[in-house]
Amino acid sequence: MSDPIDLGFGVRVELHRLHGALRSITYWHPCVTGSDRASWVPLRPHNPHGWDVLTETPLTLSPALVCRACGLRGVVRNGAWQPSTEIKKT
Repeated sequence: MSDPIDLGFGVRVELHRLHGALRSITYWHPCVTGSDRASWVPLRPHNPHGWDVLTETPLTLSPALVCRACGLRGVVRNGAWQPSTEIKKT
């Protein structure tokens, strides 16, 4: 695991590696539930249903991340959180 990276807007991400390969991330954000919410995200190619890492430094992921509890939606692009104007609760 790495030290959490501050992406802005209260969103932080931690990178998880296995044998040097980036396998997943955990991200946290302030949630309407009243506390920081953590979500785990698998990454390709190690998980075929995971997110794509377009660049690791600075971190860029695809597709967008969405919180199932509050509907927060945004993308990680160039090491920064970019909130989406479209909020969808899934």
